[in-house]
Amino acid sequence: DFQAVVCGIEAMDIQIGRLARTIESVGGIMVLSADHGNSDDMYEHDKKTGKALLDKDGKPKAKTSHSLNPVPCVIYDPECKGEYNAELRPGLGISSLAATCVELLGYKAPSDYDPSVLSPTGLATEAQATSPAARAC
Repeated sequence: DFQAVVCGIEAMDIQIGRLARTIESVGGIMVLSADHGNSDDMYEHDKKTGKALLDKDGKPKAKTSHSLNPVPCVIYDPECKGEYNAELRPGLGISSLAATCVELLGYKAPSDYDPSVLSPTGLATEAQATSPAARAC
């Protein structure tokens, strides 16, 4: 039901806030993403009108499949020094997070990985770009 989803989202928000404060206190970086759920699109819809379909009791018919909406990706780096653009590269998926994490650790991702969601600004020196202290915005 809708209220359970709201409660779940609020609980997740509290936990992400706790993680963010801890990450900031230890000088870390958080890579936050998700899979496709359905809290953003909880009900079946008529394909022509867009109106919610109703079940036999007249209530909106629950959608049990995952939505096809884009999945968010957030790089939280409280110590960012501008090495990467704040805007992430568009059109990439969750498979790009492996290269992103490798780069955030200060290494070059293998060539067979999907590209990182990060795009360098050119402000980092070569030493900064390859060191474990390299940061994303």
